[in-house]
Amino acid sequence: MNLKLILNIFAALGVVLNVQAQKKSFTIGLVAKSQSNPVFQAARIGATDAARDLGRKHGIEIKIDWRTPNEEDAQKQAEAIEQLVLAGADGIAVSCSDANKLTEAINSAVRNGVPVATFDSDAPNSKRFVTYAIDDVKCGERVMEELARFMGGTGIVAILAGNQNAPNLQKRVQGVKNAAKKYPGIRIRDTYYHKETPQDAAAKVEQVMQANPDITGWAMVGGWPLFTDNALKWQPGTVKC
Repeated sequence: MNLKLILNIFAALGVVLNVQAQKKSFTIGLVAKSQSNPVFQAARIGATDAARDLGRKHGIEIKIDWRTPNEEDAQKQAEAIEQLVLAGADGIAVSCSDANKLTEAINSAVRNGVPVATFDSDAPNSKRFVTYAIDDVKCGERVMEELARFMGGTGIVAILAGNQNAPNLQKRVQGVKNAAKKYPGIRIRDTYYHKETPQDAAAKVEQVMQANPDITGWAMVGGWPLFTDNALKWQPGTVKC
């Protein structure tokens, strides 16, 4: 996940707002959904690399203060935002596990003069100044369209999602359901949620397949199980993903 755009905006804001004070060091708090999701470990590396590159470009130092909970917990994310404000962070980027639980924490940070950006998963009713994400509804629609093509437009589909409260995943699931209506031969069995870790995702897929052996396709709105060694234990070609 590329956070360079958001960091570039933060850096530009810092240069403009602090030029008279000649401030040379900035701290950006990074609050992702969980440390157990490999996607956000990649985001952390990307943010660190971008901070280094942008720091050189602008002649400043940009530090990344990683305050991500071990597992998804919106309350801990809210507490992390509060702690970053108290610690004097110059800006905060957050991927929201639950927009409802994070909106006030974001608004409080903004009231205290700390700009907040969201990435991957938004809090649209908050006072964040920008969000960096994909069109999640279209993403879900594309997942279903590609799956239907491989399934020949017929079969029973299960949707694999992660955190049920995550706004981005809610929209992706809706996108899958929207697109499924175009295919009379496709039937959605259900949406299955799990803790957003590779192991939990793989276990959920296996559990559902054992209880529903007639499922012929999986619409996965995230790649969680694909980070395991062998998440898809059926014979190639028998169940489409």
